[in-house]
Amino acid sequence: MKKSTLFLLFLLVSFCGNILGQSDEEVYQGFQFNFFPPGARAMAMGGAFIGLADDATAAYSNPAGMVILTKPEISAVARFSSYSTLRAADWDSFVTGTLTEFSDGSIADAGFGSIVIPAGNFSFGFSMSNFINYQESFSLQTRPIPGTLWAYRPAVGQMDFSGNYFSASAAARLSDAVSIGVTINYATLKIATSTVLHNVNWSDYTDTSRSVVNEAYVDDSGSGIGFTAGILITPNPEISIGAVYSYNPKIDYIQGFWVGGSRTTGTFLSDITLTLDIPDRFGAGIAFRPVDEFVIIADVLMVQYSQITQNAIATYSDASLGIFRGDDISGLYETANTTEIHVGAEYAMLSGKTPIFFRAGFFTNPDHRPYYSGTDYGEQLRWNLKDYSAQIKGTEIGITIGIGTVIKGKFQIDGAYMISDSLSQGIVSIVYHF
Repeated sequence: MKKSTLFLLFLLVSFCGNILGQSDEEVYQGFQFNFFPPGARAMAMGGAFIGLADDATAAYSNPAGMVILTKPEISAVARFSSYSTLRAADWDSFVTGTLTEFSDGSIADAGFGSIVIPAGNFSFGFSMSNFINYQESFSLQTRPIPGTLWAYRPAVGQMDFSGNYFSASAAARLSDAVSIGVTINYATLKIATSTVLHNVNWSDYTDTSRSVVNEAYVDDSGSGIGFTAGILITPNPEISIGAVYSYNPKIDYIQGFWVGGSRTTGTFLSDITLTLDIPDRFGAGIAFRPVDEFVIIADVLMVQYSQITQNAIATYSDASLGIFRGDDISGLYETANTTEIHVGAEYAMLSGKTPIFFRAGFFTNPDHRPYYSGTDYGEQLRWNLKDYSAQIKGTEIGITIGIGTVIKGKFQIDGAYMISDSLSQGIVSIVYHF
């Protein structure tokens, strides 16, 4: 019988981006990064902001836009998220392609905070943004692989990821039409996960109460440094064009492993070091303002998801396959890079002296689950892995709406709501203009 988590079959589609987690544990099937712009204004316009970048959140989206500001600004963002994770949890999942939704409810956090200080043709900023805040618990039944004598073991798992960027930014105006900017990001990540495997009950696939086979466990933190560089070109008042590149760090963390039982009853094996490779991104955007009250914006974002399977490490050993704990198994998996589309619009309406802004947009999130690409296993098993993955491929489409206002030219208050198959999220942001 095959160990239940020797393979990862797929990765959950979500707007944020998902990752293999750099080991062969099922706990990492749904691991969500938050690559959306942090402000309510940008999110309400479908997450498109690279070609506009004209408020304090530009430090994250496109730091070149910070020179648009003529006075200091302070911004703060409160975020309320409800994630759902789709997993192959039922005993017949590999036959029907049916996925089970798991959710730990809503998560509230301070998604972003920044201060931007203009100084003539230069601007400087400091910011904090949350790129991961994800929690989940799940239970998986025994799942036989059709046409084989193998099955994936029943499992119980939980995960808690929390990560933040602490950033410093600078931007410069090179001419009336061109500005550039860079943000240096210090990333911190806290990880707590547990995957407990159970013996298989061949007479009752739904039974997850049998004796524990092993437990993989993480309770660690790490850090790394990356950067975001951008350019903004404004050939005339109606059009602005931006481009941005984000290099993200690789963060190491330690995993413990117990065989013959859990942490309290099993035998401890040596720790292994896993590497979490946050995907790099390149984006370009354009904003078109046909009249002062109305702007249309569109971004194209390319995410290097192929990086997430380049450091995959085996948690589980299988001598018959020549795979042992700690081995590099990156050659057995691939992940496709993606190209996302973000489109939105903003309309300003005056109510006395107070403007009211109405916003809406949409975005696409192409499939980027990892798939088995090795040749070490039986053709029938490989076929089932690929066939099952093919059943659940697709592109997720999300929609966004929002509203905002500026009070007495000082306080800008914006709200936004985004909904997609895997995520509902509300954001409230406040900007103070000095």
